[in-house]
Amino acid sequence: MHSFVKSLGGFSGRFYAISISSFLFQLPGYMAQPILALYLLHLGASLPEVGLILSIQSMLMIFLRIPLTMVTQRLGEERMIKLAFVVQASAYLVYYLAPSPAWFFLVPFYQILATGSFNQLALSGATNAAPRAKQGDAIGQYMTFMHAGQFIGPLITSVLLRYIGYSGIFLAAALFPAIGLALFLGAGFGAKMEKAPNESKGVGGPGGLAKLGMVLKVKDVRLLAVVRVSYSLSSSIFTTLFPVWAVNDLQLSSSVVALLFSVIGFANTVIRIPVGKLADRMGAKRVLFLTFLVIIVDYVVIAYSRNIYLLGLAILGYGACSGIRAVSEWTHLVDVVEPEIKTLSMSFLFNCWDLGAMLGSISAGLLTTFLPFQMILLLTAFINVPTVPAINAMKNVHTGSGEE
Repeated sequence: MHSFVKSLGGFSGRFYAISISSFLFQLPGYMAQPILALYLLHLGASLPEVGLILSIQSMLMIFLRIPLTMVTQRLGEERMIKLAFVVQASAYLVYYLAPSPAWFFLVPFYQILATGSFNQLALSGATNAAPRAKQGDAIGQYMTFMHAGQFIGPLITSVLLRYIGYSGIFLAAALFPAIGLALFLGAGFGAKMEKAPNESKGVGGPGGLAKLGMVLKVKDVRLLAVVRVSYSLSSSIFTTLFPVWAVNDLQLSSSVVALLFSVIGFANTVIRIPVGKLADRMGAKRVLFLTFLVIIVDYVVIAYSRNIYLLGLAILGYGACSGIRAVSEWTHLVDVVEPEIKTLSMSFLFNCWDLGAMLGSISAGLLTTFLPFQMILLLTAFINVPTVPAINAMKNVHTGSGEE
């Protein structure tokens, strides 16, 4: 089995065990996404309560992701990732048993132990299990596995919903992290978490705050923070308001809008493997620079699109650029930080994304009170302009041949 999995893409069985486990960890969220608001309304929540419940997780992420990473470095990554699987599975069991919306206010404070630690640990473990010269390819493949749930999760929900109802979806979703844990524990893959060379062990290395200081001293990490906050802010505004704009101003049906979002998810996912290879050959900085030029233009095209075919093409470009951006950002990060601060650097940049998403959600509602939708969509293009000089100021690094 180990040799078969390795033959799929040239990486070790450990890499694919972590990648598939990550897919299984994320899948419950994608299964719940289409029905969560409906389920909360079914349990008696009001729409303002639904909005508050959905915002709790992001707010907790901002404050707790980095502290949880610091705790992980003392407890051990392997132990923490096992705990994350257990917490994720049990959280969905609690959602299944919830008799009222009040439970949904409380469970995120428990579930944050999983969602606040897993992503950076799994991504770090996957890159550690791949050769340094193929980090872009590895990140592209890993993120393709992780985001495949964007299609598979809603599909599973649509099939099962008629048979088991809203609550039953949460029970079914709890099975997948349990399967992921079994796989991670070594079901033929040898998925033990592997540390990068020179990664500090135990209490002998720098403390958590010292490591965070090391992260913030890296210029390219600060520049990537600007890039991620800017894009996350614009993306959150776009995904919040685009459906309303498309239905009210463009007179598109909700089913067509849903189809456009599926196009975004499809392009976002399938582009990640080839762009990882491209980032290894060209250097992630070059790919990222060109991508953000296209993103800025793409937002403008979407704002002025009145033809469904032009809009569909622009939406396809938006999804593809989102996938290219993500892979290129992580590839550049692992190229410029020392192995001992890689996981904490990832936590910091995940936090930057959460900050942008929270600000974008708040801004989207406020902007509609004094700006038309088209002007707001044009504003999303302007928000990304600072990313261009930020990316240009980054180091030129090419993993295949060293620093240029």
